[in-house]
This record gives sequence, C-alpha cells and structure tokens, in this order.
Amino acid sequence: MALRLVRAQPEAAASWAQQGLTGVHVTGLSDGWSALTPSTPSSAVPPPYDDPVAVLLNRPVPHRMRPAFGVGVVGRQALLTATAGGWRAVPRWVAWQPGVGVVRPGGLAPLRVADLVHLSGSEAPGALGDVADVLHDPTGSPVETLRRLLAALGLPGGGLLGAPVDDEARHVTPAPRGVAAFARMVADDASWHAEMTAPDDADEGRPSAGRRTDPSTDSPDSPDTEEHR
Repeated sequence: MALRLVRAQPEAAASWAQQGLTGVHVTGLSDGWSALTPSTPSSAVPPPYDDPVAVLLNRPVPHRMRPAFGVGVVGRQALLTATAGGWRAVPRWVAWQPGVGVVRPGGLAPLRVADLVHLSGSEAPGALGDVADVLHDPTGSPVETLRRLLAALGLPGGGLLGAPVDDEARHVTPAPRGVAAFARMVADDASWHAEMTAPDDADEGRPSAGRRTDPSTDSPDSPDTEEHR
C-alpha cells in the first residue's frame, strides 16, 4: 500500500507515471495535488525492483512537481517521504512502528517534524503539535497512522489509503520502451558484477603478488605449493 502526492494536474502526473516502472492509478485532488497509487501487485521489472511500493516511494520527483510526498506501509512500518522544491533537494524520511511510535528510518535521510510541517505548507496554528502527537502515538495500525498524519499536515489523499479505486482515477501503465531500457541496465549491471567477482581462469596457478617464485619449491610435489585463484 502506497500513495504518492505530487504538485501537478492529473494530466502531468499521468505523463510522469508513464515514464516510471509500475502501473498506477492517478487521481486529481484539491489544491493542485495529484495522487498516484499502485495498480498492480508487482512492478513491470524483475526482482529486486518488482515491489511497486518501493518503486513508487523511491522514484525521484522532478522539481516542477515538488514539494512531493509519499506514504506507504513496508513490513510493520509506516513510512513517509518528502522532497522539497529546488534542484538539489534530497528525499527525507519519517518511519513509524506500532507499539513504538516514531523510529529511525534505517539508513535513509531523516526528516524533522518542523521541516515536514513547513514542506506541507500547513498554516494551522497547532499543526506542529498535532503532527508530533501522531508520530509519538504508538497505538493504531500503520494505515490509520498515515491517514491521521496526512490530515494533521493538511494534505489530501488520506481517504485513498486502503480504499477501493476512485471512479475518476486514471489507470496508467509504464511505457514498454522505458521498462525495457531499465531491464537491460539491470541485466548489464548483474553481468558486470558477476564478471568482476568471478575467478580469473587465466590466473590459475599464477603466483600471488609479493610472493617470490622459486622453481625448486613450486613444483607439484613440494609441500609449500599453493593454489592461486
């Protein structure tokens, strides 16, 4: 389950989605926002990039469609990602876990509550406290927490989480050409990695660097003989 909020009209959001790697439903929301939700149980590319939630949440958003937000459930955790406008902005993350509350988002760049509220554009007097209360409340499910979090931020789309597809949503599939190009890149990378980590047959029996070779001791019958792979 995931939802991506971008600052764009549905037509622009759909065009961007076609350049992606997973099928989505695009729904126009209020105040110039559009929501993208996964439409298939797996993306259009092979593992390890077949998880549509991970693909959608991690996809970089062009600066013209930011600030952008994403929420999703991964395992037992609720995740929120936000990217500010500007050329050099990087995605930052908030993670929440039932029974614990807010937790560190692993190796991802963390997002402060104050910065999250600022990016949302909320002008509600108690927004900062409301968002902090949601994140530090360990009760409820990940989906419920994400709905509450979006509401506290004044962002639309919470009603789409875990709900049937909106009748006005547009189904968008990724362009085959882009999917094929990405699949080739992954295959080439895997081939390169296999080649770089495989033993070199040409080096079979070649002395290792730094070892002085003595024909009298490197004979097959010598107890000091080593295999160099």
